Amino acid sequence: MNEIKVKLDLLVESGIIDSTDRETIEAWLELIVKRELFDLTKVDTFVTHSAMVLSREKSNQEIAELDAVIFDSVEEKVRNEANEIIAEMKSIHAIKDFEEGYILIHLCNLLSK
Repeated sequence: MNEIKVKLDLLVESGIIDSTDRETIEAWLELIVKRELFDLTKVDTFVTHSAMVLSREKSNQEIAELDAVIFDSVEEKVRNEANEIIAEMKSIHAIKDFEEGYILIHLCNLLSK
């Protein structure tokens, strides 16, 4: 996961996230890593999208919520696991409702094998 550390360094150095955001992303990643159910090749994308969520939050930028129908094709076991993770993520850092669907779909992607 050294590549992830490098990516986080670059995101901080470029001003996309700050050190507090980095700590949040690292804590979120710990929730995923401890489950050992994820595809490591997809973690990089999840980090990028997490950084964008936190960046939009700081700039008060809103995005359209995802249509719930998008989750219909996601395996129920994966969706349930993703919902458990997002609940834990929200205990670390509040996630706006309009961002939750995007994080959820990225978690489902990450957990899909």
